[in-house]
Parts: sequence; C-alpha cells; structure tokens
Amino acid sequence: MRRIEFLLTIGLLILLSSNARSQHVISVGLDLTAGYSTATSKIPNALTESSSKGGIVPDFGVSFNYFLNKTFGFSSGIRLISFNQTTSGKEYYTAFDATDTENQPYERRVWAKDISEKLSLHLVNIPLHFFYKYSFNRNMALFADAGPGIFIPVVRNYSASGVFTYKGYYPDTHALLYDIPVYGFSSNVVVDSKLTLKAPLAILNVGASVGFAFAMNRYYNFVASVGYIRTVTPVAKNITPHTISNEIGSFNSFLNNGGGYLSNFSVSIGITKDILF
Repeated sequence: MRRIEFLLTIGLLILLSSNARSQHVISVGLDLTAGYSTATSKIPNALTESSSKGGIVPDFGVSFNYFLNKTFGFSSGIRLISFNQTTSGKEYYTAFDATDTENQPYERRVWAKDISEKLSLHLVNIPLHFFYKYSFNRNMALFADAGPGIFIPVVRNYSASGVFTYKGYYPDTHALLYDIPVYGFSSNVVVDSKLTLKAPLAILNVGASVGFAFAMNRYYNFVASVGYIRTVTPVAKNITPHTISNEIGSFNSFLNNGGGYLSNFSVSIGITKDILF
C-alpha cells in the first residue's frame, strides 16, 4: 500500500513538474501613443508654392503577446492610428482632353488659386508581428517586434477649398468657351466643402518597434517604446492623376493624384500583464 502511495506521489510530482515546464505565457497590454503622421502623395508640378505637412496625434491600443519561449513569440492587437495632413498651394493650371455632352472633343483648361486640403484619417491597425525579448535581469528587459499589419479605415474625411475657373478650347474651330455654366465652363468657382475619401476596405502596412519593459511585480510591467509604420498599398481607391478638379465645384484629394502612402512614427507608454496558463 505504501509502495502504491509512493508511486502515486512520484507520478503527481512528475505531472506537476511537466506542467510547469510546459506552461505558456500571454502578455496583455494597454498603451497610449503620441505619433507624428504624414501622408505621402504626388503633388502636381503645376501647383506653385506648394507645401504639405503632417501632424502629431494621440492614439491608443491593446496588445496581445504570445510567448513561444522566454525569448521569442508573436504579437498582435488592435490600435487606433490617426493621420492628419495639410496640403496647400497658391496657383494651379492644367489642361486635358475631354468630351462634351454632344460627344465633341475639346481641351478642358482648369485654373485655380488658394488651394488647401486638410486630410483626417482614422484607421484601426491589426498587426501580426514576430517579437524578441531579451531580459537583462528580473526587473528590466529589451524587446523588439516587426512584421505586417492591416489598416481598416473607419474615418476618411478631408476638407477642400480653392477658387477654380474652367474653360474649353475646341481646336477644330479655334473657339475658347468660358463663363457658360450650362456647358460646364465657369469662372471663380469657390470650393469650400467637406468630402469623403474613397479608400479600400483594407490597407496593407509594415511596422516595427523597440522598447524596454520594467517589472512592477511578478505579473505587471511598465513598457516604453518607439515604433514606425508605413503602408505598402495605396490609401486612395480611385486614382485621377491629371487634375485636382475636373468638374465645376469638384475637388480630388491629393492622395488621388498618385502615391497615397501613410507613415507614422510614434512613442508609446503602457502597462502589460502576464497571464500564465
């Protein structure tokens, strides 16, 4: 009887020891971020005295890290990332081939001045990164991660303003038509409106970050990191490279003019909790 009890005790200890060795760790975190975001688009050469700049925006996110061992693992999560961009120019001119309502070919000429666009994008980022963690001691560790992710646009607004003039030149008759609104030729049309950017349902990105984790106790850690994200597929769905405005009162976002890529450099602080299972 004692031999059986002894064997059961040894078996239980081996089972507990095996479970301890195979124990897995998931780290769940919440962080706040201050990021500088920019939108890279092809500004037409015809736009004089042009400028384009991004802005600093606050963001937040929830992270999930699955440890394969004490050093390597996979990370994911959900993060809200915002992009604010202001693009402006003094004067603009372009000409392109068009067809009127009677299917007559002509050259459409567009003049503009005092152009301004303010872009406001809010996207949910879902990354799938591979991470590395190096522990200096019980209290401090270095970590880094990198990999692809998906942006899902939730807000994609932009406001546009400018003064536009539209004329039509018919080469067959050498006629230049203007100030005929019924034919789409008007002068000094003031555009001041809020519009919605046509964006894909999902936008692929790549990102990386590096930072330090400081143990607050056995399960909780304070983390601080810097990161960078850039899209690898265009943000704008429809590309109209020839003009900012092709119809009376219309305004095509500069992201539609070619390019349309986003980048974000961020600094984050947060708290993570290790969950053992």
